[in-house]
Amino acid sequence: MNQILAVVLMVTTSVAPAIAADPSPAPAPNAQKAVLVSGASTGIGCKIAKRRAKEGYFVYDGARKEQDLKELNAIPNVHSLRLDVTSPDDIGAAVYTVTHAGRGLCALVNNAGAGLCGPLTETKEEDFHFLMNVNLGPSRTRSTLT
Repeated sequence: MNQILAVVLMVTTSVAPAIAADPSPAPAPNAQKAVLVSGASTGIGCKIAKRRAKEGYFVYDGARKEQDLKELNAIPNVHSLRLDVTSPDDIGAAVYTVTHAGRGLCALVNNAGAGLCGPLTETKEEDFHFLMNVNLGPSRTRSTLT
């Protein structure tokens, strides 16, 4: 199961396979099922994470801001992870934490996303790249706009 998490995270964010090189032990048969939710600090991600935790799942909540991480950790059955989906280091740390916790992973909710309002022709190039990096993964936007 830990290999599936690593593969899904790497495929969705196009991160090198070296991140998940260290396998973890299989979860105990009676272990609490675990779920990872990216973008869990607000909105839909937060609601999904809280509901799954209330239903008895152990939830790894991915968020970027320190205050959000503290608030998420205060929820029973929740362990917050610093997870900026555009950061290979954050992704690697999340994979390491989940795979070495010994719980396995029964679901991954790729909820992290960003949006911009306004005409594309008026969007700054760096804002466009930020949007694409969050929503599609960093390697999808390597070419420059001309």
